[in-house]
Amino acid sequence: WTPDGKSIICDGGRAGSSALYTFSSEGGLPLKMPSEGQLVRPFVSPDSKWVYYTNSSTGRREVYKMPFGGGPQTQFTHEGGTDAVSSSDGTIVFFYRDGEVRRIAAAGGPESTVTTGVKRGKWTVAGEKVYVIRARDGQSVVVEMSADGHNERVVYQVPQQLVDDLSVVNSISVSARTGEIFLQHQNRLDSDLILVEN
Repeated sequence: WTPDGKSIICDGGRAGSSALYTFSSEGGLPLKMPSEGQLVRPFVSPDSKWVYYTNSSTGRREVYKMPFGGGPQTQFTHEGGTDAVSSSDGTIVFFYRDGEVRRIAAAGGPESTVTTGVKRGKWTVAGEKVYVIRARDGQSVVVEMSADGHNERVVYQVPQQLVDDLSVVNSISVSARTGEIFLQHQNRLDSDLILVEN
């Protein structure tokens, strides 16, 4: 969804060829955003001006951005990156690379590591906080930390293990408004959804 709730953006296509599409939240046919490469996992900036996404046209997954609705693509990361999301004010872009959640200013500049030991899809950003699912003592915990990786604290003890190598689907979402935590648990090919009030 775009922040104004008027449009939905998604990726779609055939294996080896994927594009970004938008359509009205009121329905209708999807519109393909003009772009090149294999584009997946879009995220719209809070001001709805930019779309961040993963593109592997260089032979490696990198985070790119382009104006919402289409326009020139700008490579945002240069040493690998995927699954970009921004802070609620749009000034920081977070992304995943090789077991790390990293951050970079939306205007560009040097990258820095927020936290390590993270599985792909097992983290999210809500407001100005970063949330990660971690394995501890045979179970999973949800930890919250500041945008720079400091002040990590456990906010929820999950009754079973959620950290595994079965899937890269996003398995955590947190409401910036209410603090509620939404977890997806994959057990074989079945799923359980868990809503937690924080």
